[in-house]
Amino acid sequence: LPYQKALDEACTIVQEGGALAKGLTASPLFPPMLVGMVKTGEASGKLGDMLSRVSAAYSSELKADIAAMTSLIQPLILLLMGGVIAFIMVAVLLPIFDLNTLAGGL
Repeated sequence: LPYQKALDEACTIVQEGGALAKGLTASPLFPPMLVGMVKTGEASGKLGDMLSRVSAAYSSELKADIAAMTSLIQPLILLLMGGVIAFIMVAVLLPIFDLNTLAGGL
């Protein structure tokens, strides 16, 4: 919802004859790199190419962030699975040991 409101305000500025970069600058939600690339694209007349470059840059950044998060989460999942398996082993073997202790006492 905040992005929708910010884009609506940017659309209003563009409909009134202002630049898209000015509309995006009005909101702190948009990163400076995006606003700078939009300004450059508007000035050069190649806004579509600039937006494609921004999209590619953010896409590769997102992929790198996801890879980093995945590499951090994998050991945690491995430890969690090990804990679950250890709990199941104890739950199965403890009654067997108790039976062995009872049989030894007879």
